[in-house]
Amino acid sequence: MRVKVKGRRELITVIGSEASVTAGEYIEVPVVSVSGKV
Repeated sequence: MRVKVKGRRELITVIGSEASVTAGEYIEVPVVSVSGKV
């Protein structure tokens, strides 16, 4: 899933599982691993 993060210009990719996600919904994602340019 690609999400818009407050304070970041580009979308970020979130990998995980969720039963249902709706456009405009607020999610919280604990950071476990980050790869690439931060």
